[in-house]
Amino acid sequence: MRRQLNYFLGIALLIALVWGCAYTSNQEEVLAIKDYRKQAAPEDKLEGHSSGDVEIYRSIFMGEGYSVNFYSDYTGELISHNAFYGSEEDFDQAKYKWKNDTTVIIGLINSNTDTEISFEVFGKGNATGMSTDE
Repeated sequence: MRRQLNYFLGIALLIALVWGCAYTSNQEEVLAIKDYRKQAAPEDKLEGHSSGDVEIYRSIFMGEGYSVNFYSDYTGELISHNAFYGSEEDFDQAKYKWKNDTTVIIGLINSNTDTEISFEVFGKGNATGMSTDE
């Protein structure tokens, strides 16, 4: 009887762990946008990153805008993907949510004017793309 109870407790713990990981991975994350327009943008390095990491910062790349770096291991190997959203709007916050293993929904927010735009970035293998509603 005790062996069965331990077995069922182990199964319950495993289910709770899997559910907890799945639940937190679908949560929307909010972060402040750092401004790198007057200095060199951070280098895109795999060290220190893991699958699911997302970085968003203001930069200049063929004009003003927002750089998005996101990391996934869809292929079994950690890969970084980069996208750029051109805009002179002063967004100070960003939010993101992973839609699936290859796609991230990005929201840029101007907290002073309550302006918000959103777009999707996706990466698979060495290809990266972006989709907007504009």
